Amino acid sequence: MDILSTKDSRLHKVAEHFLKELSHWIGYDDIRRAFVIVALQKHSDGKFDCITGTKTVKDLMTEFRTESGCILFIQELTSMFLNKGNGSDEPLNQIQATDDNSQMGSLGDEDSAGISVNSDLFKRWVVDSLPSILKYLNLDPELIFQIQEKIMEFLAAQGLFSSSLGTEVTYFEFRGKFKGQKASISTAIRRMCIEQLQLLLCSAQKARRLP
Repeated sequence: MDILSTKDSRLHKVAEHFLKELSHWIGYDDIRRAFVIVALQKHSDGKFDCITGTKTVKDLMTEFRTESGCILFIQELTSMFLNKGNGSDEPLNQIQATDDNSQMGSLGDEDSAGISVNSDLFKRWVVDSLPSILKYLNLDPELIFQIQEKIMEFLAAQGLFSSSLGTEVTYFEFRGKFKGQKASISTAIRRMCIEQLQLLLCSAQKARRLP
């Protein structure tokens, strides 16, 4: 990232070449695409494009073409949203609105203001990015609706509900269980979740009215 952000660096062209090779390696494989985006954003607190002065992540996100790739991407983002800044980089199990008994990785408390700030930056990117996936999808409307529903469930769970006992809450309105954070998320992030949820609900209503 340092090399890409410094255009007069001797290695700048090498770094640019690496990004091109990485993009070529991803090709049309949405599974690779999901993991590459997550990796780039994970190690830059959601600011890879801003730091490097590129549109790498933005361009990669516009090229999802499969339902499985989108679902994986959503699962990875929501897992990292719950885990970011809580002392563990271990990958989490899938976050779904199901009644299964899957276990979540151990979550620790944030131990510094710096971690909290960086955590919020990443979480802001996640909340902004989840709905934006829908703009570029060229899938069957029913599949898009299912993806939209998963995103709305996550935004509702994080924006509207909180858990005082443990990290798992059953939301009977959704007929399922959602993983929550041991450390409460900031009011600003909750507000973002609610705002994005409202926008998605409005969008869903408009789509239903169309012939």
